[in-house]
Amino acid sequence: LAHNWIQEIERFCSDQRYWLFEPTAKNKKNRPSPWELAESPIVIVTYGLLVQHEDYFVQRPWYVSVFDEGQNIKNIRTERRRVCKELDCQHKIALTGTPMENHFGEFFSLVDLCVPGALGEYKNFMALFGPNSQSGVLPPNLEDVKLLKEKTKPLVLRRTKDLVLSELPRKTESVVKLDFNKPQRELYKKLALSWNQQISKTIGERGESGAQLQ
Repeated sequence: LAHNWIQEIERFCSDQRYWLFEPTAKNKKNRPSPWELAESPIVIVTYGLLVQHEDYFVQRPWYVSVFDEGQNIKNIRTERRRVCKELDCQHKIALTGTPMENHFGEFFSLVDLCVPGALGEYKNFMALFGPNSQSGVLPPNLEDVKLLKEKTKPLVLRRTKDLVLSELPRKTESVVKLDFNKPQRELYKKLALSWNQQISKTIGERGESGAQLQ
């Protein structure tokens, strides 16, 4: 992904200088100095190296931070999310195709990272939109969801499939069929039977909506 950003820079703004923060930066001598940063205003770093070199990134101011594949920081309790939150930036932008996958807390994590305080306190937010521990996962109140959409509308720029369809290459489909061998077929049957029983039990206890994730 980091090298993909380099390709995009060279394609769309080739006059911009950049610095790819690589594993060799474990040696402080290989880290970009302040004057090198001034000449190379774009610094590209992976989430893993960002956490490893937290001191380097957190102790200096940045103008804009762009968090690509933002689903990697959707868990508000992880180290990488904490480091991203502590970056001293004038502007923060998160890019992701899946701003919410499992629960509303992931959406809160990304919005609060870019616009701190916009959705209030995490515990108060989750009291409205979090799972009900006594009754399984229940959908939040529809009026609350409607209000949340209106509140975040100025903060979230969505590009739907219809908007980008003309920019995408033509779809190419290749169908390749592979038959199971005998041990694979037996294993598949056992797994399928086992999961069918578990899911049927969950549907009986929680209903279909409560069994979706399983």
